[in-house]
Amino acid sequence: MLEAANWHYNTWKQHAVGDVSTVKEFLQRYYRRERIDCHLADYPSYFDTLLTSYESDFKSYGCCWISRHDNITGDVVSFYGQTND
Repeated sequence: MLEAANWHYNTWKQHAVGDVSTVKEFLQRYYRRERIDCHLADYPSYFDTLLTSYESDFKSYGCCWISRHDNITGDVVSFYGQTND
């Protein structure tokens, strides 16, 4: 892994969730719905674009994360796939 990928992977590990098994499930469960809904009128494929971006991060870094502002918990959450080791 590249240095940036290692940084991403290690930084967000403490915020990992283990109750979802795909990036799509991660976004559907943790991404604030109102953050998505506010874009749908002007950009109907917003969720698909968001999903593509998060899947790209997952592929590049081995994880993806949602900021505290954009998720339902109010704290950062991250996804590392089915295993959180």
